[in-house]
Amino acid sequence: TVSRDLPEALNIGTGVGHTAIEIYGILQGRMGTSMPIGVVPRPESDPRWSVLDPVRSTEVLGEYAVTPLASGLRRTVDLMYPSHSGKES
Repeated sequence: TVSRDLPEALNIGTGVGHTAIEIYGILQGRMGTSMPIGVVPRPESDPRWSVLDPVRSTEVLGEYAVTPLASGLRRTVDLMYPSHSGKES
């Protein structure tokens, strides 16, 4: 338990970037779905991927995020959608 004052919001990340299609693939596999994905040209202002810098969360919490994205997403699906738990395509 952290007993110090924390900021209202704190992004947690490992410093490893992922594309939306990678995230979709992980979720699709865990949910056991085969919904098609539409790919359209990316707006120039849209980043290719998002990377969270772990420095701030490490400074505030004193710990580094070590859960890989795929594992975290699988656990999130398992908690939010128990009927899909354990499915992998």
